[in-house]
Amino acid sequence: MATLTNTVLGIPRGKIGDFVIYPLNGKTIFRRNGKPGPQNELQMANRQAMSVTMKLLRPMLKFINLGYGLQAKGTDKNPHNLATAYHKKHALKGVYPNIRVDYSKVILSQGDLSKITDMQVQKTATGLQFTWDPKLKYKAEEYDDQVMILIYYTGTKKADQFLNAAKRSEGAHFIEMDEEYLESAMAVYMSLKSADGTSISDSTYLGLLNEKEIAEIPVEILEMKAKKEEEKVISDLKSRFIEVTNSYIQQLEEIKSGTRTEDKAFIRLEAEFLNLKSKMRRIPKEPDRTEPDS
Repeated sequence: MATLTNTVLGIPRGKIGDFVIYPLNGKTIFRRNGKPGPQNELQMANRQAMSVTMKLLRPMLKFINLGYGLQAKGTDKNPHNLATAYHKKHALKGVYPNIRVDYSKVILSQGDLSKITDMQVQKTATGLQFTWDPKLKYKAEEYDDQVMILIYYTGTKKADQFLNAAKRSEGAHFIEMDEEYLESAMAVYMSLKSADGTSISDSTYLGLLNEKEIAEIPVEILEMKAKKEEEKVISDLKSRFIEVTNSYIQQLEEIKSGTRTEDKAFIRLEAEFLNLKSKMRRIPKEPDRTEPDS
């Protein structure tokens, strides 16, 4: 990908051959628009990590825009770029194909405003009760600093965002909820922002409600499971290749001898044979075990 500056002919935009030109954050981006080839396991893991990250952030964009907005100022990044980079690198756990979110490491805002202390959330019969210490400890703090709350429903991948839930000085806030939402599995977060919007704190994870954290599965077990799944795919591919190859050779010989015509069924068979043959070539070769052990 290359970046173009303004020229006397103007700024190019659109598709030219295999390339696409478009503006992004005040720059003109020039990139190839090619079709991706076969992916290896590392690429598939990266793709799944990005997918999990995007699903996490999609329903909380308003919160993210505030939470990472100050960091993004004066750069060519936007808040979503910064949040994506952080969570993809720091807030995921597991290995492909079982990459998932570690909710305890999710950070929805980052800044130098000190956190409020003694934050707690308690589920009641009609909603969630939040409490915190309203006292000021530093000169930069103000009683009218705003408390922000985000409730992320881990099952449906949706979120409720409360960007001006209460003032710091209030020390408590109640969110009324319908039973359907109140009984859903949810991860809860709180942040603090100054009333004038010039500073914000790091967010705090208050816990996972209505759902127990999934016990961490040892990496060795996950890798073994992934390897077995891969071996089954390869085994099924080899079996199908042998079956199709035998049928293809037999029908090819019949066509050459004149006892069979080259009909649509044979053309489909030949296409599958060539496709499977191409896939077989991409299977990693097994180590040579013909030499005796030393």
